Amino acid sequence: MNNFEKEKFIRVANREYLYTTIHKQIANCIVNEHYKTGIYTSNISNLETISDMLKTIIVEYEDCLRDVRPVILSKNGIEIYFANGSYIISRKINEGQRARRLHDIIYDAKIDKDVVNCIIGKMFIPYHPSDRLGLKMIGVEF
Repeated sequence: MNNFEKEKFIRVANREYLYTTIHKQIANCIVNEHYKTGIYTSNISNLETISDMLKTIIVEYEDCLRDVRPVILSKNGIEIYFANGSYIISRKINEGQRARRLHDIIYDAKIDKDVVNCIIGKMFIPYHPSDRLGLKMIGVEF
């Protein structure tokens, strides 16, 4: 297998892993009330990729979405709201997102480690007080 084939294989595997991880977060939002998930990207192109994935997957779960404006698309990203009070947001990372509190976080592995530690890591809160210290943050190559 040459380098081009290896890189292509890795890109496909990363894409499938990202798709599965997003699907898991949707399941967490459906099963748990008031569950909050964030997906953060390093650039607009990846944000569009995530938005397209979310729009494709969420079609299967339309009956679990809230009645009024369940999906909000904007230039800043996508927000999906569920009937049980849970939500998923996807954004390009920036300084203004420090105040948000999330139970699960998926972030682009290309985001600088200082940004991950100082901004994204500060957003994490356990869903339940008995949750263990294992952070539910995962870096994925988009």
